Amino acid sequence: MTCGVYLLTTPRGERYVGSSQDVEQRYRDHRKEALGGYHINRFLQAAFVEHRELTFTVLDECRPEERISREQHYLDTLLPEMNLARIAGRVDFTPEVREKIARGWTEERKARTRAAMLGNTRCVGRTDGHDTRQKRSQALKGRTFTNEARAKMSASQKARMAKRKEDGYGRFNPR
Repeated sequence: MTCGVYLLTTPRGERYVGSSQDVEQRYRDHRKEALGGYHINRFLQAAFVEHRELTFTVLDECRPEERISREQHYLDTLLPEMNLARIAGRVDFTPEVREKIARGWTEERKARTRAAMLGNTRCVGRTDGHDTRQKRSQALKGRTFTNEARAKMSASQKARMAKRKEDGYGRFNPR
């Protein structure tokens, strides 16, 4: 557990500076939120989705009471492109971000979203009925797999679980 200031860098050189009492755990949290699609910082969200990994560097290890001042120092000297706030420890948005928040959903954006969603009935807000579930159940009963198919499914599941363990998801990441 390292208390300090960290830097996230994309392959294109875009940077994000942050601080935490546990910088390694904070990186895992950033990654989990971004890959889960719910990171509050849209720049980090997009960067993680595009690159899956960002370069993680601990810039400064410090005592917890020095953390915010050290983060501010790096915000001022590095001028990171992906930070929404320019003041450490506060959610104080840049004027551009503040303007976008104020605009919110314009009527044009609402119309575009509505048009894009028209006809999209695939599993949106519905569940299969009892009859459908019964038919599916009957169709799958007695189904057997060859040993080769079983081996492929097993290998696929093991690879998926290894990836989840490596990424720090689920039961492999106790807190």
